[in-house]
Amino acid sequence: MGIFYLLSPILAYVMQFIYGFVQNYGWAIIIFTVLIRVVSFPLAIKQQKSTAKMAVYQPMIQEIQKKYANNREKQNEELMKMQQEYGYSPTAGCLPMILNMLVLFGVVGVVAEPLRYILHIDSTVISTVIENVNKLGYNLNAANYTSQSTLMGIVKGMDVATATGLGLTAEQVSAIQGFNMNFLGIDLSGLPSFAFNTLLIFPILSLVSMCVLNVVSMKSTG
Repeated sequence: MGIFYLLSPILAYVMQFIYGFVQNYGWAIIIFTVLIRVVSFPLAIKQQKSTAKMAVYQPMIQEIQKKYANNREKQNEELMKMQQEYGYSPTAGCLPMILNMLVLFGVVGVVAEPLRYILHIDSTVISTVIENVNKLGYNLNAANYTSQSTLMGIVKGMDVATATGLGLTAEQVSAIQGFNMNFLGIDLSGLPSFAFNTLLIFPILSLVSMCVLNVVSMKSTG
């Protein structure tokens, strides 16, 4: 998945431990997400403080840039003086932002690839199984974030002999078929569609939570 998902292998063990405790993928995702947000909360606070400082100092920076527009050397001198006087650093918020981003991508990687990170099935095996499943008339894309969850749903509906014929071992088939993806009566291996069904609640909740977070973020920054 690349350097952005550097933390996925580490976070995967946390997710695996939580799933082993609750034995339900839906609840495991919720607990996992809340835990990660709590742990990364200090980083988020530091980033917000840095953003607030930037908003406070921005008029001062603009005033210096305007005053010494024709004298770049004097402009840089005054900016350095301001940074030393107020303890302001324009790059102070970069590290918390990068760390938050790595954590976010790490979480996405774990949730998107349960076969790889939770059941520890090799990526080459997963690719082979997807190719064989597509020969049966399915249309899975190995690069798609939903492919592994969908693949697990397909394997769950097969008998062991058919599933092992796709390139999986009997132990791997047993692990997949025993993996509980039923959350409050909803099969998490399914995909939401434009047709009305219970899976629509997830994109709706995602949209609502994103709007709420944007409003809160705008108010806190202001």
